[in-house]
Order: sequence, then structure tokens, then C-alpha cells
Amino acid sequence: MTGVVIKMEEDITTILTDDNRLLEVNSLFLPVKLGTGDRVEIDGNKIVLRP
Repeated sequence: MTGVVIKMEEDITTILTDDNRLLEVNSLFLPVKLGTGDRVEIDGNKIVLRP
């Protein structure tokens, strides 16, 4: 599943997936610093930055 980061708050990152679901992730658990507009791939419990 893929998605786009749509909102960054201090400790919550919100991702809109391609099937129009919103995922809210605790930013402390993300291995990389994401920014608004970044495309990501979600695979199980992994979130990977994609170009």
C-alpha cells in the first residue's frame, strides 16, 4: 500500500493512503524524518520513503 504524508505535527504523522484511508502514526517510531508531500510505502508495520 502506498500513501502521501498530508500532515506533520510534533508527535503525530498523518498519511493518506491510495485507498483513501487516514493513518496516524506516532512520529517517534518512524526511522526517517518525513515531510508533508512525501510518498511512502506501507508494508505491514514498516513505512518506507519512496521517491
